[in-house]
Amino acid sequence: MKKIGLLLVVLAACGHKKEAPSTSSSPTPETKTDPPKQGADLVELAKNGPGEKDYPDADAVVADERDDITLKADGSVVEHHHSIVRLLDAQRGKEKFADVHVPFDSKRQTLVVNTAKTITDDGEEHAAGADEIGDIVPPQLADATIYSDVRERVVSFPAVDKGSVLELDWTRTTAAGPDAPQGGEVMLAEWDPILSRTVTLTVPEGVTPKWSIAGATITPSESSASGSHTYTFAQANLPDRHQESGSLEDAAVLPRLVYGFAPDWKAVVTPVADRFLGAAIPSPLPDSVKLQADQIVAGAKTDLEKAQKLFAFVAHDVRSIDLPLGWAGYQPHAPDVVLANRYADERDKVGLLLALLSAEQIQGKPVFVRTGKVPVIDSVPTVAQFNRVIAELVVDGKETWVDPADENGQYAVAFAGQDNYVLPIERGGAELGKRPPLDPSTSISHVTASYTLGANGDLQADYQYDLTGWYADMAAETLRPLKGESRDRFFEQSASSVGASARDQGHTVGDATAVTGGVKIGHKVSVAGYSAAQGNFRVFELPDMTLRFADDVPSGSLSERKYSMYVGTPRTQTADIKVAVPAGWKVAYVPPAMTGSTDGLKYDEACEANGQTITCHAQLVLDKIDLPVDKYAGYHEAMAKLSAYERRIVLLTRG
Repeated sequence: MKKIGLLLVVLAACGHKKEAPSTSSSPTPETKTDPPKQGADLVELAKNGPGEKDYPDADAVVADERDDITLKADGSVVEHHHSIVRLLDAQRGKEKFADVHVPFDSKRQTLVVNTAKTITDDGEEHAAGADEIGDIVPPQLADATIYSDVRERVVSFPAVDKGSVLELDWTRTTAAGPDAPQGGEVMLAEWDPILSRTVTLTVPEGVTPKWSIAGATITPSESSASGSHTYTFAQANLPDRHQESGSLEDAAVLPRLVYGFAPDWKAVVTPVADRFLGAAIPSPLPDSVKLQADQIVAGAKTDLEKAQKLFAFVAHDVRSIDLPLGWAGYQPHAPDVVLANRYADERDKVGLLLALLSAEQIQGKPVFVRTGKVPVIDSVPTVAQFNRVIAELVVDGKETWVDPADENGQYAVAFAGQDNYVLPIERGGAELGKRPPLDPSTSISHVTASYTLGANGDLQADYQYDLTGWYADMAAETLRPLKGESRDRFFEQSASSVGASARDQGHTVGDATAVTGGVKIGHKVSVAGYSAAQGNFRVFELPDMTLRFADDVPSGSLSERKYSMYVGTPRTQTADIKVAVPAGWKVAYVPPAMTGSTDGLKYDEACEANGQTITCHAQLVLDKIDLPVDKYAGYHEAMAKLSAYERRIVLLTRG
């Protein structure tokens, strides 16, 4: 499914995700290729355009991609998109380009599809009919009626096959107002090759837009006409690119243009803050909000306990709706409305939490953040640079970040917006702030594993998991929906990571709904014939953990990278292992101690044998959210050493 028509990505349409400057180099522009025109040129492109010989690994060739963005004198913004694409791979090309979803808010935006047609490789034109262009409610909003103004216009191109040319042209107009982002973001490239890429910004004379390009070097041409001034950003013959596993999201890798029409950040924040805070924390608060807050905090003795209870209520008892920030504007609904509905997008969840806290005299504020390690560009003031909103609280004099939209989250551990600029939403305006990355100690996976090896080679394993932060979040996301037989099957399947004959012998799960203290899990496993004797020798391979979410470390398997590697929130993994060796056997070899560090990674491993018992301790600390290309080699080398076979085995001999 392709959203927003090929490359145009206004940040109001950015997706929601749990939590670097681009490392991609810009290609040197070649002689500009004239984009295909109408009629005969499109037929010629369909019949004889670039093909697999020219781009053997591409799914399509974008012959022409143009976005014209115009700020009108009344403050409205008109986005005009036009694209021409020739498909090279029938299936993957269809998935990317033949089913286009363009979002719009019917309250403040209009959308017109001007052209949608397919030219097949025999030169025949097939225009999309009325039954192939229609509006839908995004699936995640189907039963969330307070967001019913948000729509997606779906264009399904007819007669699409290998060699087909798809032409799309649409216009979206956004009315002026505080729910308008006053700017946006446009991708200047994608993974498939582009022959001609153009973006224009047109503003009334006297208005100077702020803009910045990340990941490419383009100097715009400028022109004036009829009381307006236009900046034209153009590139030609952009290459076919290939994604790498474990990379950052596209906006942090591919070239992009960020633009804004406001003079400074204060001018951006002021209208948004007035509406957000006025709607979220009305004065006086509705009686239902005060009553609910008092009921939730009953028995709490401190502000910290109250804040934790209120956070847990909003995170767990109010269903999260995945509505990207900006799709429906920036003003939340009134807290009593959200409370009555018991569902909310992240604006409404943050707004409700702040209202409940205010009822208990606890202060907080909304903060706009950007996820995915996509750097916010401080020189371009626009809320379109942000795709999430979380909350910053002041509890007992301590600043605390929380994300109530994360239904599995822990109090005071918010992953979104780390190591990036953030935008506090405060009356009177605010400047950008900088949120540091979380400390690795905020997310710990501590595994205590006891292994008993029988004389016949059978293994009894007992795992105790103590998970906090990110690991607790992943555990709750996995285990909360599972009950009874479904949970039993999960642990049975997880046991198989130890060996093909492994069987679950019992499991326990602590409170997966707790927002403090983490999640504790016990798992007992038996494995028949795990380590058979080979004459007077026996090789015992230290078993893997049974729960994958407790062992979340990028493998570093690629020998080299083109793009930065996404590591994720800073975190720590610790393992304490005990192996009971059967009588009649002695330990001849354990992995030698190894301690070291490289960019993004610290490690410390040691094992020792004492009679029939082997004990090992290992700790691995990930302290970077992403790892640039020039820092990757050290990580790759360290992970290769840590995963070497000789570090996973114990050698036993009869004696």
